[in-house]
Amino acid sequence: MITIIIIFKCSGLSPGRFLRGIVRKIFPIVASLLFFSSLLASAQNPIPPAGLAQAGSKALKEFLPALDSPKMKKTHGFAPEDDLSAVTLGEPFETRYLLVESTKEYVKGAKVENFLIESRNWFFPVLSRGSQACLLSVIQNQDGSFQKDKLGMAQLARVWAAVLEAWPVTKGYTPLLVVMPSRQRFYFTVPQAQPPNLTRICIEQAESASVKLYKNLTPADVAFEDLRD
Repeated sequence: MITIIIIFKCSGLSPGRFLRGIVRKIFPIVASLLFFSSLLASAQNPIPPAGLAQAGSKALKEFLPALDSPKMKKTHGFAPEDDLSAVTLGEPFETRYLLVESTKEYVKGAKVENFLIESRNWFFPVLSRGSQACLLSVIQNQDGSFQKDKLGMAQLARVWAAVLEAWPVTKGYTPLLVVMPSRQRFYFTVPQAQPPNLTRICIEQAESASVKLYKNLTPADVAFEDLRD
């Protein structure tokens, strides 16, 4: 504040012209910073493509009638008393693929997201009475159209809910769900957390999945070294 007053007195300008000059110089800098921040956020958490929400709603309506028994509802993460007509979808997110070739190329300290590829496979959290029951998978084809994939993965949904609670979006984190097809494994990475990390998701521990468990991240160099063996 003192510095600005001194500059103002030395400038010989009226208060209005002086302030307008500061705004003209500072505004482009602030705008550039906001622009690049938005690009970084989009790269880490891509914006859902147009038509995805409608495709998800349509797929859900087509899948739900098959859950016509208590056993089927339980298999898909619902309680027997859940009203399936009241089920809703959460915000979709795209999974990422990790290929064997990438595990050989990784070097310590590098950003994990640079070694992942887009899957075009979008997951919707399926919500019942405010809780996540399972996941709905929708695939985007090369021509931009969508096709339903599957409804289920209740154990993965339970674990992923714990991951999101441990690393909430409200605090600036954007966890990425990573699939390694060759190993049939799930991982996640939190780009905003340091050091670079890649943590395995143990579906077998879904029943005991806890926020505390997934607060502990595996350093990426350790995870990649394990995958090379």
